Amino acid sequence: MDYVEISFTCSEEMAEILMAELSEIGFDSFVESDNGLLCYIQSDLYDKDQLDVQISRYGNIEPLKYKILNIPKKNWNEEWEKSYKPIVIGDKAIVRADFHEVEKTYDYEIIITPKMSFGTGHHQTTSMMVRMQMGLNHKGKLVYDIGCGTGILSIMAGLRDAKKIIGCDIDEWSVVNTRENIQNNNMNEKISVVHGTVQSLPEEPADILLANINKNIILSELESYNSRLKEGGHILFSGFYERDTSDILDAAKKFGLNLEKEASEQNWKCLQLVKKGK
Repeated sequence: MDYVEISFTCSEEMAEILMAELSEIGFDSFVESDNGLLCYIQSDLYDKDQLDVQISRYGNIEPLKYKILNIPKKNWNEEWEKSYKPIVIGDKAIVRADFHEVEKTYDYEIIITPKMSFGTGHHQTTSMMVRMQMGLNHKGKLVYDIGCGTGILSIMAGLRDAKKIIGCDIDEWSVVNTRENIQNNNMNEKISVVHGTVQSLPEEPADILLANINKNIILSELESYNSRLKEGGHILFSGFYERDTSDILDAAKKFGLNLEKEASEQNWKCLQLVKKGK
């Protein structure tokens, strides 16, 4: 599939706002540039009028200028490599592309081939999920990764000694990308991925469920998540704003899912819930 790149000239503060707002209208990848922010969306989802409405509310805070570039899928690697830099998460994990050189050793090293899929560690939701995983026992566990994107969370689960990980994504390109990244991280024996929603996953309850999606999907699929989670199992949620936390926690309590840990970063939220029964 082809993509549209929107290049904003803006401040760092406004770039954070744009990532939050544009993710609500289908933009799935963001790269901070020297002058502002590069935002990417599938061509068939791009609506210029919708974009203008979304950013118009911030005109009184900072004038926003942007340029539009159509990017064929075959050129994505070239565009991404221009801006993609390694990221260190929690001083213990590094997420990098195979063309990056590493100067020191980290406890966890994740290689992500730059493709048009969400989840490189640069976005706050992804980095918070990875940090939360580092504090959760995965050893010998069955893990489901819903909306796996690049497969970064699945790979982290594998590095944390999970026994078996199954990811799913509704985007075929993400499934292809995840499979490439699984191979690049030597995780073929532990991780598999299917094309589809949570309903495409086995009915066998997992020990850990990972979902870095958005509020509406989490709320609509919460019952399915719960049915695929063992008693005493954990769910890690992110992909939503701090202001949405109470809605998600209220809905989760109805299924006996209770808050155990939480993290916030630049208006984004990450939750760790445990299933203790109603």
